[in-house]
Amino acid sequence: MLQARIGRFEAGPRRAVLAAAVYGQTFWQGAVAKLLGLADQAPEVVAWLQALVDAELLEAHAASQIPGQWEYGFRHALVRDAAYGLLTESDRKVGHQLAAEFLEAVHQQVASAVLAYHFRQAGALDKALQHYLLAGDRCAAQSLDAEARVHYAAAAETLTLLADTPSRRRLHVDLLLKRVQSGMTSLSAESQLSFLEEARALLESLAAPQTAQPEDRLRLARVDFYNARILGYAGQPGRAMPYFQRVLPVAREFGDQELLTLSSIVIGMVELAHGQMAQARATWMPLLEVSEDFFGVTMDTARCLTYPILALSASGRFPAATAALQRAQKWAQKTNQPALIGGVLVIEGFGYLLAADWSAAIRASQETIACAKQSGQVLQAYSGLDTLAWAQSHSGLHAQALKTRAESAELRRTLGRTLIEDWFEAAEAEILFNAGRTDQALAKAQQVAATAQQSRLLFAYAVAERVWGSALARLGASLDEVAAHFSASLLTCEQTEQVCNAIQGHLCWGRALRERDAEADAQQHFAQALQLLAAGGYEKGLEWARGIAVAR
Repeated sequence: MLQARIGRFEAGPRRAVLAAAVYGQTFWQGAVAKLLGLADQAPEVVAWLQALVDAELLEAHAASQIPGQWEYGFRHALVRDAAYGLLTESDRKVGHQLAAEFLEAVHQQVASAVLAYHFRQAGALDKALQHYLLAGDRCAAQSLDAEARVHYAAAAETLTLLADTPSRRRLHVDLLLKRVQSGMTSLSAESQLSFLEEARALLESLAAPQTAQPEDRLRLARVDFYNARILGYAGQPGRAMPYFQRVLPVAREFGDQELLTLSSIVIGMVELAHGQMAQARATWMPLLEVSEDFFGVTMDTARCLTYPILALSASGRFPAATAALQRAQKWAQKTNQPALIGGVLVIEGFGYLLAADWSAAIRASQETIACAKQSGQVLQAYSGLDTLAWAQSHSGLHAQALKTRAESAELRRTLGRTLIEDWFEAAEAEILFNAGRTDQALAKAQQVAATAQQSRLLFAYAVAERVWGSALARLGASLDEVAAHFSASLLTCEQTEQVCNAIQGHLCWGRALRERDAEADAQQHFAQALQLLAAGGYEKGLEWARGIAVAR
């Protein structure tokens, strides 16, 4: 029906609507002229397009995406599809080539993905690949990871249509690494590792003397790095470290400062996950000296600015953590990117949690969750929910804490295992205890303590042992049995500089002793907690703890 209507137009308008259909729903008068072999401002093209507007097949737009060009659109997608269907395969191929040439000339106003589509339809695969990669890189630079993954997937599909050469294989490896990077905080470890296995196989196929290049060793080091990063973030540090041992010598040999810095980010996170605050702080403090321009407006810059905050907050250096946080906040706000703002807020919320500033932790965590909804950063949403639940529990919002923790557990099923999952498993034991579910808290604490001790996950172990001691005290166990668990927690904290957990350990032990009318002994633990809070600059936490110490 529509095709028959198009066929009844005079030759000029009919040729114009067929040319317009090549561009899609939106097009410009110069774009149509390009396909018809006419001058950009040819008056006959303007007349033909006006005839189509009068016939209500097209509509003129009030504004144009391309300066100096009148913009039009099809009144309905069915009209465009009907017109496009009248083109022969040869017409389409030539048309898309000419369309790409027109759009490339005004590329500053046209998305690379649009150019890639036209080059792909024209059979110009090398150009299509170039623009798909550029589209993905531009999205990645804006932390639009989901969009970047779409463009990189299109690039990968296009790559398979090109001749198999060593240079194509190397480009394929680089593309696979881009796909891994864009899925780091959103996709499962299994899907990411499959990309790395493919990249490793491609590099192995280039290992023969006649095809090998020195840079392939650096590519392989990057594959190893991402293996380590994914396994580390997935809570499998034992599997991650052998990869790092292969990465660092190659990165040093090539003088690849970027790879060395990225490795420090992940190694420090593994150390932090294991509760080794002194080690994490030593690894991460140099990151604060990295220029904000080194990685650009990316999540890796956010990590350099924020990860040291965790180690500083946890190890009794809260003023330094606050100064680092203020710098990170200023940088994030300048980016105006929800993913990067959310990345800073995640650390802010947890930093305040470690400093026992519950209201600030709740506020930052709620803002994290809001940013994650905008950006699609699932890992940020998960971390924000768990931090929020823990802070709510300490604030006496027990029903809300249990509900928030349940939401986080549901979300975690989509992620698989995460790096600090054991921290939040231990937090669940404390949330249950604070909510008065003592038997459940004890069972959870015992479970977490056993797993954490075996895997040397010492942050979770310190939390679980103090909850274990608190639960036993509430259930009437002997003070010696109670003391054994609090002592285990505090000894771990002392050995690893977990000042934040030492503070909580002393406060909980003091409460347990007070409930047994051992007020003098309780005051000794309260005094130690207050001393640590004062020395660490935890002002809000100090105010909160003083209320506990004097309460009767």
